[in-house]
Amino acid sequence: MTNTPQVELRVYAEFSEVRTQVQTAADQLQFTFPQGVWEYVVPSSLGLLDLPYSAVTHAEAPSWLTGLEGQRVKVRLDALAQLHDATLIRAADLLVQDENGFYRVREDQLVFAEAPREKTQNAARNVTFRLREAGDGVLTYLTRGVSWTPRYTLDALQDNPEGTLTALADITNNTEQAHLPDQLELIAGDVEMDLEEQSYAVHAARGGVMYSMDAAPPPEMQELDELGGLYRYNVSNPPPLDAKATVSVAFLPDAKLEIEREARLETSFVYIGAQRGNFNRGYTVTAANNLPGGKMTIREDGRIVGQHEIEETPAGHPIRFTLGRDPDVTFTRTLQQKGAERDPDGTGKVRRVSYEVTFTVKNNKKRPIRATIRERHYDRVVKIEGLDLSSDNIATLTAMLEAGQSVDLSYTVTVDR
Repeated sequence: MTNTPQVELRVYAEFSEVRTQVQTAADQLQFTFPQGVWEYVVPSSLGLLDLPYSAVTHAEAPSWLTGLEGQRVKVRLDALAQLHDATLIRAADLLVQDENGFYRVREDQLVFAEAPREKTQNAARNVTFRLREAGDGVLTYLTRGVSWTPRYTLDALQDNPEGTLTALADITNNTEQAHLPDQLELIAGDVEMDLEEQSYAVHAARGGVMYSMDAAPPPEMQELDELGGLYRYNVSNPPPLDAKATVSVAFLPDAKLEIEREARLETSFVYIGAQRGNFNRGYTVTAANNLPGGKMTIREDGRIVGQHEIEETPAGHPIRFTLGRDPDVTFTRTLQQKGAERDPDGTGKVRRVSYEVTFTVKNNKKRPIRATIRERHYDRVVKIEGLDLSSDNIATLTAMLEAGQSVDLSYTVTVDR
């Protein structure tokens, strides 16, 4: 299994299911996984579909030097020594024998008449299925070595409520095995799996290069029906997945988004007389397509203004995020006690207190902007005058500010003490 043509790949965010057709007229099937492939395989996932079997075993494959056992070999005992004749007795631990007796050597001390196989063939694993009957079936297993990640670029003009979304699917093959799939499906969503059966390498870097092919039609992605809360995409004309490589395939062509921009302040109610600070640059984007979770890069007028990690989002559902401090929109928050209610038992203990909270907001930009303040309350709120308090105890203030305008936004809150 150094190569798997005509394979079906179902690629998830952290693993893949590999499915390939098999056929046998014998009572067993054996597959050899090179070490650079096996280290990513989930052993308990190995199985055969439509081909009954009674047992499956996996064990370390014999060394590729096994075929030389009992033959004369050349050995270099040190850097300056001449070649020395010996007999290879055992390939597993490179035991040799000459007229002086037995000793072990390293593989790099052996000199071959022909070029040896790649070292990745060492420590391979043999997987053997003992079949109940011969026939056709599908070999299936999970590998942590092939996965995919969506990434997005949102291009917008600063004064335009619409933006264009470019979406790429980065498909990464960390293994030392190339895949030539004739069926490729990408699946996005939260899939809980126990994949920690053995240690494995995680050294391949993501990034990717846009895939192109002159001799074959380009790959295209089509969204499939939702399945169990997962988003699925079929890749027609799938590209080859080279070993230790990432290929990026475009999807969601010509996707459009609606963009709402505002200065946004998220704060908590505090008993402090005065506070000053800046708003953040807030965005709300709504796409007409389902969006698998991934990193979104936002550009305004061709310049990068920030990045945001989005979760799986259904079509038409707004995504709210901020992209850092806005130096042009400032606020001053003041707090003034308006009254106190004492217990009627004559002790004079304060029972409830009313406060007026005022935000003085200044727009120093040369264009209008909407400012939104969301102040969260952790104390028991009795009432808020003039505002609706959300179910999560957040008071929201909103105003549209012209260029250079300053406004006061206030509300009165009564809390139990």
